[in-house]
Amino acid sequence: MRVTLAWSGWAKTGALTQEGWPASWLLLAYWGCDVHSVLDLDTGRVGLCDLDAVEDFEAPGEALLWQTPDLSTWLRAWAQGESLFFDMAGEG
Repeated sequence: MRVTLAWSGWAKTGALTQEGWPASWLLLAYWGCDVHSVLDLDTGRVGLCDLDAVEDFEAPGEALLWQTPDLSTWLRAWAQGESLFFDMAGEG
């Protein structure tokens, strides 16, 4: 697993990492074919993203399929082998 952490957020600076994704994203897990679970440090939510596709969206957050409302929920589900996708209706 490759992890990059930077503290300047996309919404504040438009900053991208050298690899091309928002600097406010922390990579949590690699699932293959450049698909990762990422923690958005600006919102605290965890999403699933094909990092190659980020540049195809107006705003990087649009490239995320939200998995969980927060990191602790994601970690608990991952550790217990449960689904990493939760009903995110009304979140945002």
